[in-house]
Amino acid sequence: MSHSIGLDFLVTGLVLAFVLTPAVPLLATDLQLSRTEPSLEQTASPAADRSETSPDSVQRASPKIEGAVIRAYRQATVAAEVQGVVEKRYGKEGDLARAGSVVFEISPDLFQTIADRSRERLEERRAIRERYEEELKLKERLLSHDAGTLQEIVKARSEVKVATHREKEASLDLQLAIRDMNKCKVRAPFTGWLVSLHRDAFESVQRFEQLFLISDTSKVYAVANVPQALARQATKGANASFYSSSGAVFHGTVDKVEAVIDPASQTRKVYILIDNSKASLQMGMLGQITFALADRQDR
Repeated sequence: MSHSIGLDFLVTGLVLAFVLTPAVPLLATDLQLSRTEPSLEQTASPAADRSETSPDSVQRASPKIEGAVIRAYRQATVAAEVQGVVEKRYGKEGDLARAGSVVFEISPDLFQTIADRSRERLEERRAIRERYEEELKLKERLLSHDAGTLQEIVKARSEVKVATHREKEASLDLQLAIRDMNKCKVRAPFTGWLVSLHRDAFESVQRFEQLFLISDTSKVYAVANVPQALARQATKGANASFYSSSGAVFHGTVDKVEAVIDPASQTRKVYILIDNSKASLQMGMLGQITFALADRQDR
């Protein structure tokens, strides 16, 4: 009897095992799917993180461009406008010359003599013109009283006309002489540093001969050949930076962009205007430049 009961329990256990066995892998499969298939919220999260950290969402700078050189904001070679002998020279190379200050003075003696003679000639010709005008008036009165002839009137008027023309010539000569006297003082066209002086006192100088070179460095240009690929960044008014060989950084803006592209290098010359009131940048310094790129947001 007990053996029969034990056999019944064995059969019942086998039946239960057969019925319950298919459900176990089904539960395991459901568990695996729940681990490998993320929800919609989990799928959207990484995309949002990539948008926030995208390098295009922050301000960037262009690659550094080598070979930038510092040049003066403006520079002028001043020449003599008259011929003569240098009487005085004011200052030396490296000095600051204010706008309008005298740098060279050429002897004005010759032009003073010419001016004096021109003034005397002008006075003489003015007196002659006035005398002819008085004679013309007298002959016109005589003619009105039938005491003269029309031919005499025509001749007198011609003499007045010639005398007036000669007086104007003398006046012009005097003006030119006075102008030459004023040009004996050669002045600085703007405030700047005397880079080079080409004559000393008591040396002769010819007309249009160079006397000195002056350079305004209160502002400077960082000049570089910029590749055509960066043409959209190197536009007038764009922010830019100059990196000196010592590592110092100077900020400025694009002031000029040449219209012509070099066909060999596919670059164009760009001028970055930088304030140099502290004289930190010297002419001829080499460095690198970059341009600030506009912010962009991926859509």
